[in-house]
Amino acid sequence: MSAALVRWGGPRFVTAPAGIGAEPTAGLPAGYHGPEEWQEYVVTDDSHRRVAAARAVWVAGLLYGTAVGLGLAGVRSFDAFGRAPLLPFGLLAPYLVLAGLSRARRYRRWARRPQRLRIGSRGIGLRPRGGQEVLLDWAELTAVRIAPRPDLTDGAAWLTVWAVPGTRYGASGDFRQDGLWARALIPVAGLPARFLTPEQALLRYSGGRYRESG
Repeated sequence: MSAALVRWGGPRFVTAPAGIGAEPTAGLPAGYHGPEEWQEYVVTDDSHRRVAAARAVWVAGLLYGTAVGLGLAGVRSFDAFGRAPLLPFGLLAPYLVLAGLSRARRYRRWARRPQRLRIGSRGIGLRPRGGQEVLLDWAELTAVRIAPRPDLTDGAAWLTVWAVPGTRYGASGDFRQDGLWARALIPVAGLPARFLTPEQALLRYSGGRYRESG
């Protein structure tokens, strides 16, 4: 019942913990007429550089292992690689190739699918680095806030949601507040700048579920 009331009642149905904060009074920036259904925030990292480094490792291992093999086979130009002290290092070549290939594959997946936050009319979409996106429908959420987590001491602001009791995320989370589970999704400090900040996007799309911290 609570999910249906949240879906159709919108901001009129209030189940949020009292300590979350008040409804915001600030509006959207002047001149905004965005037709977009989503505001997207893609977190950039050094995955591309890691791919290049991992490829260099397995290529180096492959070349060194080939040189050692040719040296053991008696190829004159590679005699030195078939004798000590270079020969023992050739035993590491297969490990370097396998490790480099494994790392390159992982980092390539990270580069192709970076961490991404989307806020729009359907809800909040969160994709972990290299993973699949999870969509939190607005009907599943009773409140959302950007503020420091009470279970951490670093003071970093996180996008935090409170799920409607009885929904898939309503029975567990990262911490409890006023008896309801809260789930911290992503720190907002590393999110790129867009015309709408995450706060403004939540104000636009959340249907009254966004609460100011404080």
